[in-house]
Amino acid sequence: MNRKGTIQIGSTNITENIVKILLREGFIDNVRKHRERNKYFLVLTLRHRRNRKGPHRTILNL
Repeated sequence: MNRKGTIQIGSTNITENIVKILLREGFIDNVRKHRERNKYFLVLTLRHRRNRKGPHRTILNL
């Protein structure tokens, strides 16, 4: 929804499992775990596809 190439979400067991599925299915290019003030976050690099009207557009809005 924010139309960015990377997003940061809170890391929980549920979100990690969902991200693994999205990574395996090809919706996400890369995932890394980031720690900030004793909280863990997942930084996701979203996969893009070419669109005829614009330069890039996300396949899936998370």
